[in-house]
Amino acid sequence: MKTMKLLLAICMIITASFAWAGGNSTPAEPAPHLVVVGKVLEINNTGHFSYLRLDTKSGETWAAVLKAPIKKGDTVTISNARVFKNFRSSLLKRTFKSLVLGALTSASSGPH
Repeated sequence: MKTMKLLLAICMIITASFAWAGGNSTPAEPAPHLVVVGKVLEINNTGHFSYLRLDTKSGETWAAVLKAPIKKGDTVTISNARVFKNFRSSLLKRTFKSLVLGALTSASSGPH
């Protein structure tokens, strides 16, 4: 139970940090139990975060989590996620049409 509370607190901090850093980004409707699972196609590590281009069942999507030792080809699970539209990353100098922000709950090497 303490672990879940800690993960939720971290997710809330991440979401607040990204909302502040994103400037003009707009959060989509809240989805407190959104879980995203996908195979890592690309990784961009900047500051304290890892931006991941993922191949998911619903197509490719970008996600961001606290920096973690993730490799291309790993399958990741991101929990307590929120989707932000038009998210601007000043460190990457780009705007993501849609970006999933959440807590990395698992990463494994192997098939997607």
